Amino acid sequence: MVGGYYLGFGSTDRTRPSLPIQTRIDGMTSRADPYLEKAAHLESRAEEVKDPSIKQILLNLAKQWRDLARQVEGLEKNGDGAAF
Repeated sequence: MVGGYYLGFGSTDRTRPSLPIQTRIDGMTSRADPYLEKAAHLESRAEEVKDPSIKQILLNLAKQWRDLARQVEGLEKNGDGAAF
């Protein structure tokens, strides 16, 4: 919970559509996909929040998840993904 707002990770709430998993050109899914999903979820929540400070926290967290996803994608691209 952030500032009285439940972020909903791991929620069993079925009223929200699940986010699509991105598929790479070769048909494989990326290990970065869960991080991108978390970022998209936070960005969606940020749109719903009225409090500017909470909105900024959510957007900052989303940016961090996207940065992590880019790092993972870079490792996969360079063949360094064996560490996962």
